[in-house]
Amino acid sequence: MNRNEFIAIVAPVAVRVRREGGPLFPSILMAQTLLETGGKIPEWNNIVGYKVGSGKQTKFWRGRSVNTKTREVINGVSDSNQRADWRVYDSVYDCLKDQALLFKNNPERYQRVIDAPDPYTQADALYACGYATDAPKEIDGDPDYAEKLRGIIPRFEYLDVEAMTVSKFKMKYEITSRYLSGPSKRRPCIPMPGVRFLVAHDTGNPGSTAAGNVSYYERSRNDVQASAHLFVDDQEIIECIPLLTSSPEKAWHVVYNVSKDNELYGCNANDAAGGVELCYGPRLNLHEAYKRYIWVLAYACYRYGLNPAVDITGHHILDPARKTDPMNAFQLLGKTFEQFICDVVAEYQECTKGEAEEPMLNAGVANTIIDTWMSPAWKELDAKRQEAELAGDSTAAAAYQQQAEYIHWLANEMRKASGQPAQ
Repeated sequence: MNRNEFIAIVAPVAVRVRREGGPLFPSILMAQTLLETGGKIPEWNNIVGYKVGSGKQTKFWRGRSVNTKTREVINGVSDSNQRADWRVYDSVYDCLKDQALLFKNNPERYQRVIDAPDPYTQADALYACGYATDAPKEIDGDPDYAEKLRGIIPRFEYLDVEAMTVSKFKMKYEITSRYLSGPSKRRPCIPMPGVRFLVAHDTGNPGSTAAGNVSYYERSRNDVQASAHLFVDDQEIIECIPLLTSSPEKAWHVVYNVSKDNELYGCNANDAAGGVELCYGPRLNLHEAYKRYIWVLAYACYRYGLNPAVDITGHHILDPARKTDPMNAFQLLGKTFEQFICDVVAEYQECTKGEAEEPMLNAGVANTIIDTWMSPAWKELDAKRQEAELAGDSTAAAAYQQQAEYIHWLANEMRKASGQPAQ
């Protein structure tokens, strides 16, 4: 993983956590995570250097840990031969959410961090509260923790702006990210360049839960080349391959040798569609699961600018010779596929009610931000992409392209938030 790939994965998660009430500015989170990891996500997904501490489990940490060598400053002396126990997370989202809990649950120590009006003040507050054990400059000759953070913040201040353009979609439910290990047969870790449509599935396994299906996928991750992005039951919405909680990746949820997806949308489902599975059966409240199911599909349409009336199809429509889902579950509800689409449309309309009443941003401010920071950043990335292509480095070129596309998307989000058309 290179630095740009790291940023592409972590940046949208930092924005999401801030939007959900996290105390840290996204630019601070990016600076922290780059300092802690060097731009590489460890297998245990702990990107903020969060130690086991008291060992008390939280909603986002299940008690697993790993012991590694680390550098600590003890009594003013830097020691690189220390060892520490670190928390192990299912995803980087869980890591950042768990860190947010640390700050919120300890106001007597971190109130200055929570109250900081800008990322630079927050960097000083983190260091003053003893969050990091970096040696002061006068001891080891290196800039202290706050100064290091301040040196990185400017590159990511555009994320702070993005976090302020809060989504007007009504977030009724929480989406839990519990990513499969990868690369593997079930999770290839291949970026999806864009989401063109969505495919409705059901599990075909009555009684199985969202957590149970994801656990099975993880255990069999190297056995079968089949997967989906999300599982939904009456209690949870779990994302096991990134679609809504991070930059989207491909999942293998429709076979390639069918042609209906290309006829309807001009592309293969695995390359350009999200796959969402509905759990059903005697031990589940199917009506509650269905409410979550239509909501998450409506939210996916909102997130990717899709029309819920035409941009959702069923697995049974794409592969009628072999598949009947999601009708196995819908029949238990007495619903046709057309009624299901109407339900998603109605949910979309309810959750976006009043969205277009007034722009969230002043157009002049939005354009200043785009012209001053985003456009130069996009041009720099595009130039690097061209250089990488000339050098024959397709991996680097793809990474630069992904970052450029992200900035272009962000600029258009700001245009839309300020009542301007996308470009």
